[in-house]
Amino acid sequence: MGRSESVWGPDAKEYKPSRWINTEKPSQGKFSSFHGGPRVCIGQQFATIEALTIIGMILSKLEITLVEPSKLPPYGISVTMPMLEGLPVRISRRKDTSARAV
Repeated sequence: MGRSESVWGPDAKEYKPSRWINTEKPSQGKFSSFHGGPRVCIGQQFATIEALTIIGMILSKLEITLVEPSKLPPYGISVTMPMLEGLPVRISRRKDTSARAV
């Protein structure tokens, strides 16, 4: 379903964060990992808040940049759509982390 053209459109296989940024909230049925309806995962909201908190904590202390920003990573054909060569990044401490409260 994650790459289904009937669900996401003709560009379903492209990486497009704009699908979720500044748009209306998509139907919960589009995300099968948490299911939908009466059997929805009871931990869905907790998992979302937990992930956002951890990402915020990491990004407040570390700066993450792509090694080759112009190179798009090739994806493999699989249920989870893995990157075949990984995603090489450089991680460095942010210079001014003392002013940030976490």
